[in-house]
Amino acid sequence: MEKKKQSHRNYYRVLVIPDDQDEPKALSISLQRLKVLKIAAIVLGLHLIGGVVFYFLYFNLHKKHTELIATNKQLEDNNQRINKLMADLQALESYQEKIRKALGAGSMGGSAVRTIRSRCRRASGASEAPRPKRLLPKRTGSLAGTLLC
Repeated sequence: MEKKKQSHRNYYRVLVIPDDQDEPKALSISLQRLKVLKIAAIVLGLHLIGGVVFYFLYFNLHKKHTELIATNKQLEDNNQRINKLMADLQALESYQEKIRKALGAGSMGGSAVRTIRSRCRRASGASEAPRPKRLLPKRTGSLAGTLLC
């Protein structure tokens, strides 16, 4: 019988020689098993790289999320303060109207809230629609003139 020559090896042998007096050990790995190990190493490497990229993206997203939560909390607190101030202002307007009626001075003819908002717009430089000329004399000493923007 004629033996066929093998064009390639079916196994890889690894020889492990210890430092002490123990005998050397030989490990043999088949080519199929080596291919599986290579594929597993590639998958593990891609998984590691994907994990690092995902962690970096998640870290940035988490940082933005915490900043947005802090900003949202601050805006909610400011909104509550503004609502309280508006309620206080409306209560003061109603008290002023009651006092004017009790003294017989008549009504103010407009809301102090609108007056304050228009003054705030003018102070901030926001554009406002042109107003018609006033037919009534300008009010002085009203509640709207004492409040700041």
